[in-house]
Amino acid sequence: MNVNNMIADPDNWDEIAPPLGDYPLRPYNVLAADSYCAPPGFYANDEVLAFLPGWDGIDGGDAVYWYDPPWPTVARVREAIASRLVSSWLVQDRDDFTSFHLGGEPGSIVTPWGVIPAEVIFALRGSGCDDAPWENLNAILGDVDKALEAGAPAADGYVGWRLGNVVPAIVRTDFARNPLDGALVARFTPRRDDHVIVFLWAADGRARGGVREEYEDGAVIPVPTEVDLAPALRVYADA
Repeated sequence: MNVNNMIADPDNWDEIAPPLGDYPLRPYNVLAADSYCAPPGFYANDEVLAFLPGWDGIDGGDAVYWYDPPWPTVARVREAIASRLVSSWLVQDRDDFTSFHLGGEPGSIVTPWGVIPAEVIFALRGSGCDDAPWENLNAILGDVDKALEAGAPAADGYVGWRLGNVVPAIVRTDFARNPLDGALVARFTPRRDDHVIVFLWAADGRARGGVREEYEDGAVIPVPTEVDLAPALRVYADA
């Protein structure tokens, strides 16, 4: 079944939460009692399902409500959350904010460099994350801005790869330019300092491959293509 067609029924929250950022579901009376102090996430009773963003902006911090019957689909909920992300100060404070809008896929976001798919916006980020969609978008924008500052092409290469892929929250990304040929060198460092992945994109955006180095074991493992890069990064997220 297409995840977008799933019904966001509070009674099935264990199944519904993951494609919506894995927010907890709290009693609606918590939100009704004090919406200013309520933590971000979903709230429900027998008649209403509500989502409260953990961010602010031009309508970006407003709660959204759905009433039963019928409960909304995951697609409708994703689109509402994505809309509030675009309206948030995270986007609206940028010089290029007019180039951001909702994509054709519910929950996706169009950026100046391409589309961020819904599965990337709503990807899980692990324990300690209260607002996965916000944190995912914030991480993507931060990584892309750093890559562009380092001279990466705006539509291909690393930027195109990053828009469509999840980088685990435990991984820091740094960039440099190879002075000999202008290639972009991306260095992915997990919290474990004895591990690193280095991947290169040519000046024209073509992927040139890389390696995963594990200093403790002396291992150097090839990461030959962009397709191999995301699974290589997940090794550290799953460790």
